[in-house]
Amino acid sequence: WWQQMTGEGIAGEWAGRQLEMLPSYILSSEQVAERYPDAKVLTKTNRDPVPPAHQTGDFKERGSKMVDTKKVMASFLNNLPVAIDFERIRREEFIQVEIDGTPYVIFANLDVNDMGIELPKDSGQALMYVASTKDFTLTFDLEGGKRIIDKETGSEWNVFGQSIKGFLNGEKLKRVPLYPHFKKPWF
Repeated sequence: WWQQMTGEGIAGEWAGRQLEMLPSYILSSEQVAERYPDAKVLTKTNRDPVPPAHQTGDFKERGSKMVDTKKVMASFLNNLPVAIDFERIRREEFIQVEIDGTPYVIFANLDVNDMGIELPKDSGQALMYVASTKDFTLTFDLEGGKRIIDKETGSEWNVFGQSIKGFLNGEKLKRVPLYPHFKKPWF
């Protein structure tokens, strides 16, 4: 039995073992079609036909105090648990932090619709990267409220950590595992 938040084995033969956290994408269907044109679609529904657990049975009867569905984007960096409030990520569209001497950037991916566990105001995902290339430590700004530009070279970036225009065109930032979790266990 594995603990979802930490990837640690908590029961059975593998108790005490740690799974390696791997970065993954949660994308909108449009983003999948654009980035992976040969991808196969397993389902065409936009909504999960089964209601989320917190909206059914005993959870529903106990009311909204039973489950706080606000979310954080969480990771473990150098064995340090890190959780960033998703409402802040949505509001600011990207966040830059330094953790243990390493610069990171977290980009909001607001093209992802509700995944069934959150309120519409909380929908979306986020992607985290080490905010440096071989030659530059990068800081970012939103130009015109839309374009992500690094201040060091003026290059444009997308939420997938790829420079798409400018001096660093084609460069990719190193992905960092970052996962959505309910806020309550982290705070």
